Amino acid sequence: MVGNPGPHIPYATLLEGQEPVQRKLADESDPHLLTIYTSGTTGKPKGAVINNSNVVAQMEMADDLFPPKPEDRVLCVLPLFTCSR
Repeated sequence: MVGNPGPHIPYATLLEGQEPVQRKLADESDPHLLTIYTSGTTGKPKGAVINNSNVVAQMEMADDLFPPKPEDRVLCVLPLFTCSR
């Protein structure tokens, strides 16, 4: 743990009395992220859409390049770049 997180509400307490959320599995081609706006080659700024299969492919490449070990710990703080969801 880094620093003192101060007072907090335990996750289990937050879930008490809540109705379960019905989740739909995402399709591979569903949009996942809208990246930073880029003018590309047309000169008109537009957001580049990253779909679910792009994100999975990026995670698989990271696993191939940096195989995880049981003692590894990872902290990923978003945004890694400007994006919206």
